[in-house]
Amino acid sequence: MPDGGGGLAIWSRYPLHPEHNYPGFELGVLRAVVDAPSGPVTLYAVHLLPPYPYPSGEWIRELARLRALLDATGASRPVVVGGDFNATVDQAPFRRLLGHGYRDAAEQLGAGYLATYPTDHPPLPPVIAIDHLLLRDASPVSLRTVALPKSDHRGLLVRVALDA
Repeated sequence: MPDGGGGLAIWSRYPLHPEHNYPGFELGVLRAVVDAPSGPVTLYAVHLLPPYPYPSGEWIRELARLRALLDATGASRPVVVGGDFNATVDQAPFRRLLGHGYRDAAEQLGAGYLATYPTDHPPLPPVIAIDHLLLRDASPVSLRTVALPKSDHRGLLVRVALDA
């Protein structure tokens, strides 16, 4: 088997339902509801197209479609949205996601610039922060990047407290 891989998944120690894979996103957007001990939580896993080498209009359309999905998510439970947004907080299309109660976990914690990509060009470190965790009705407790063997990204390890 060659090195590398791809795909998107939501893993949980608690039951997941109803799972949904949204069509029309080139690299994928998944949603599931987890039966957490404190109550249900909506989870999204995202991997959006990058603005380059693809036409940047596709990237902008995917961010807008994701914004519409998040806006349509009912307000009855906390929401956690994580993944590779292929966008940084200094890009206006990404900042438009940060509304209607959604906030970036790194920004909430004052964690600064957490570069996660690329990791596959040693000895150079990652230089851009394109992986994010967005929260609604939840608060980050801690956040750090972690090495992911054979990945071209560092992961985000975030502890989250659900708002009462």
